[in-house]
Amino acid sequence: MAEGRRRGADLYGEEFMESASHAVHEAWLVRNGRRASPEQRLPYRLLPEAEKEKDRLVVRLALELWS
Repeated sequence: MAEGRRRGADLYGEEFMESASHAVHEAWLVRNGRRASPEQRLPYRLLPEAEKEKDRLVVRLALELWS
């Protein structure tokens, strides 16, 4: 969030949402990769929409707390 704000990104825009969700997914994989299902181990861009939405929810909650 802080990095996006420093760059002047629209924190509620689609571009930021997808970029931040990608970062959330990558961080999650670092912590949980060995326990993740094969579907969850995919790169963010290849995840099913339902899995991507889980990452987007984390970003939305962070934005809510950030405000």
